[in-house]
Amino acid sequence: MKNLFYLILVPFYLFISSCEKDIEGCTDTLAVNFNSDATQNDDSCLFDSDGDGINDSDEVLGCTIEEACNFNVYATDSDNDSCEYAAAGFDCEGNVTTYSIGMEVEGGIVFYIDETGEHGLIAAMEDLQSMSWGCMVMFISGADGTSIGSGSQNSLDIISSCSQSPIAASACLAYEHDGYTDWHLPSRDELVEMYNTIGNAGPQGNIANFQEASQSEYWSSSEFNEDYAWSIQFSNGNSFYDDKEFTYNVRPIRSF
Repeated sequence: MKNLFYLILVPFYLFISSCEKDIEGCTDTLAVNFNSDATQNDDSCLFDSDGDGINDSDEVLGCTIEEACNFNVYATDSDNDSCEYAAAGFDCEGNVTTYSIGMEVEGGIVFYIDETGEHGLIAAMEDLQSMSWGCMVMFISGADGTSIGSGSQNSLDIISSCSQSPIAASACLAYEHDGYTDWHLPSRDELVEMYNTIGNAGPQGNIANFQEASQSEYWSSSEFNEDYAWSIQFSNGNSFYDDKEFTYNVRPIRSF
């Protein structure tokens, strides 16, 4: 009778056990949501590999250095090798923050900065066609300024009195580059400054690619008298006045 009882009980127990449902959950012990009661993995496991309290699936990789142009305020994991920075003297939008001699900006190359640090002069990166100063045997009233800052007015005075064209002053005033149209022929001292900062005498050498061989003379806008005007020899920096009809190099400049 006892054996018969067991024969009946065992199949019943097996039947009850087979009816129990599996418990689904994360069964990986390395997961932050490991479920010790789970009997079947349901692919819900979450991991925090670096232990920062943020699940790997929620991590945001990016540049975390605030000074970088691509700083990512939402980044939770740093990828600082990807950080990008503005060039010296510029902000992330490409605007100038600090001018410096030799900086290529606003259509040319900076060769003079005034005491404010915000204004100065820029030389074009190329010479124009060689040409004469013009208006031989003719005194141009007002075009005798030699100092830094006088080139623009010299140029205007030249073309207001001299109808000859093209000449050095008129070619510079007509020059356009990178959207800038406010160019003029430099004065004598402006040419000297160019030689001393971005020419042969500059700390970085002739970075503006001035002529420096036998034909290295450049016209200034500074008149000497009715027959002569000042020019600078960029092979050695010497300044001299010469016949207005001579054909010399021409390099426009502009103010900023």
